[in-house]
Amino acid sequence: TSHFQQCIQWQRAPSDKLHFCGRWKPSTDPRFTTERCKITDTPASPSKVPQNSAISLDIQDSNFTLANNFISGNRLGGIHAKLGQSDGTSFPRSLIYGNTFSRNANGTILVEERQDLKRNSSFVCIVDNAFGNNLGKGSTIKLSKIQSEVVGNFFYNNSGLYSIEYDFSSTWSKEQKCELNTFYLNKGLGDNYGVTIMSNGPMEYHRNNLKNPSNLYEFSSTRQAVSDPIDGALNWWGLGTESSVASRIYEKEDDYRLAAVGYKPFNKLPPRNILSIGCPADWLNVGSTCFVIRTGSTDAKGSQRLLPVLWRTCGIDFYTRRYGIYQHGVTGIRPDGKPPVPVWVATEDDLEEENSGETDEPTMYRDHTKQISTSCPV
Repeated sequence: TSHFQQCIQWQRAPSDKLHFCGRWKPSTDPRFTTERCKITDTPASPSKVPQNSAISLDIQDSNFTLANNFISGNRLGGIHAKLGQSDGTSFPRSLIYGNTFSRNANGTILVEERQDLKRNSSFVCIVDNAFGNNLGKGSTIKLSKIQSEVVGNFFYNNSGLYSIEYDFSSTWSKEQKCELNTFYLNKGLGDNYGVTIMSNGPMEYHRNNLKNPSNLYEFSSTRQAVSDPIDGALNWWGLGTESSVASRIYEKEDDYRLAAVGYKPFNKLPPRNILSIGCPADWLNVGSTCFVIRTGSTDAKGSQRLLPVLWRTCGIDFYTRRYGIYQHGVTGIRPDGKPPVPVWVATEDDLEEENSGETDEPTMYRDHTKQISTSCPV
């Protein structure tokens, strides 16, 4: 039997936390799915009760999907998943897709192997999520001995040990990658004065955008490196010279016990007068302005409050903001092949009804699916 949750709200009460434990024979292949749920404000559990994250998963020989959920204000973190996959079994990859994580404490996502296996072939994809204002002593994302892809996520104003903490036990699997993510104004709390990404390899880091001035380093390798060097080419570090980029990476040149980081070639910060044709990787431009769009889950009232602020802040022309951002939202492709959640859009009729034709500020209407997302230029 598959386990599916949709359009459910958990809020405040410790007993409302979502805890799931499953183990199945390979022939049955069930999966755990939670989509379009609001999971907010779960406090710490009583002292005699096990302290679990808002979503706690313990899964053997299967996979899970968490898509388009709003996960916010949870005292003990957002997701803690323990995964195990026996040799010889083959399942689709687990997926954390299109969720919004906001104001969670003590680690937003922790995915690790189950301790009862000698070798773990589990794989998780963390794709197109928005992380904002999460805090606490844990890392925003921690991946421990689990194969993974971290692609197209947006990290803004998070504080924790690291934005991504990655630890893998062997060079096995060449498919692991961290790419096309944006890390902006995050703050690390480690003893080394702040690091955005901590990694021992063998994940490949390409075409990410990093601009976190509160951190001393954007990237650091470890003394327990599995791969040396670590592939970190073609990223945008917010700086344009080799010496300045090197100063933002902590690696073998700084401490011989660490793995080297191959950060060259890197994307250079273009001169301001050609910014319109030289935006960082995965960024868009309108005229001389570079911006990035990331989708995330919220409710209709939140969308309606947010959108006018975004339009005024970005200074994007009317046509682009109306049609370009809408097209960006509807052309997304989910890694599991399912159709993306439709976006809330504004039409000419809605604008005329709401504003009597006097302004072009966007409004929102509900489409027939009652599904929600927002577009967030930065």
